[in-house]
Amino acid sequence: IDSKAYVSITQHITLGEGWKWVSLYSGTVGLSLDVAHDVQEVRSQTALTYNDPKFGFFGTLEVLDGTSSYKFCVKEGQKFEHLVSGTDLYQTQLRTVAIQPGWNWVNNLYCKNHTFNEIFAKVLDLPEDSRIVSQTGFMTLNNNQWQGTLESFNAGEGYLIYNAGTEAKKIELIPEQYLKVFTTQSATIEEAQPMSVKANMPELTYNPSKFADNMTIIAKLSQTANAERYEIVPFVGNECRGESKVVNGRYFITVHGENKENISFKLFDKITGELMSLDTNIPFSMMAGSMSKPLTIQSSISGVEGIGSENFDISVEGNNIIVNGAENVKVFTVNGVQVTTENLIPGVYIVKAETANGIVNRKVYVKGY
Repeated sequence: IDSKAYVSITQHITLGEGWKWVSLYSGTVGLSLDVAHDVQEVRSQTALTYNDPKFGFFGTLEVLDGTSSYKFCVKEGQKFEHLVSGTDLYQTQLRTVAIQPGWNWVNNLYCKNHTFNEIFAKVLDLPEDSRIVSQTGFMTLNNNQWQGTLESFNAGEGYLIYNAGTEAKKIELIPEQYLKVFTTQSATIEEAQPMSVKANMPELTYNPSKFADNMTIIAKLSQTANAERYEIVPFVGNECRGESKVVNGRYFITVHGENKENISFKLFDKITGELMSLDTNIPFSMMAGSMSKPLTIQSSISGVEGIGSENFDISVEGNNIIVNGAENVKVFTVNGVQVTTENLIPGVYIVKAETANGIVNRKVYVKGY
């Protein structure tokens, strides 16, 4: 008996308030008040529509499909939910995607989550310094290898691809049936790390959903810093706008914001929780720096690596830490908890103090006898 099986794929879109980058792999969505009354604005690469309180949706973008990824803004305090039926966009065969020079808002047709490397490890036809950007992370192509902070390619999310060359390139994407489903792995008890002081610092929290756009930066500090200890944090005024991660000696920074804003940077000490202002300011744009030519963030901070002063003296007497020649002395455990200088239990401590040459950090071992 000759029989055939048919599979119907339905995409369930659920978006909370604020901006989200979205892709469709199933059917189309017509933008009307009947369907999207909780949506404030939607943008594609070439068009947009805005939900006017009097006239409803107003703009040139009327239908969402597989020609672009989209940026959705859901009204404050609302949620957008919609079921999109049909399989006209979902493909089970090798996909060839044309990537034009410059930025491309690319629709993600995968209906499951997959690791970035499984999809793109062999996609090397783009020019050096090209990027693949999500709302919260990005990868860059350097020496025939993708490097960066984008761990997974997630179903329903939109992505931007930057072609750093002057000619269009075609890339081939593996059919989903040959890919493994990506799931995050929870750390075991043995692998779990002590909680950083960052977790208790509201001034370092940020909300990517407040902004439609982001800026991707590859940077380095003008002076050497311990990457395990220090992080570069972007700010607009006194508001944190993102975070950074060190990859192969470079700081990968994603900044959430909008045009005409001025981005400044601070150096965050993961052990003590101190924030130190850096000397570089740049205007918000789509990206800055590369692996070969990173943005140099200037720093006049002394003591990033524990550089001392001739008049600075530290000693340990029994269970006490004695500091001379410095002011504002603070002592921290390696987990970032501030303690006194006296009656300490045996262990390793970080001493931070202000000297004539600037801020000094020293690691001290208290033996307790």
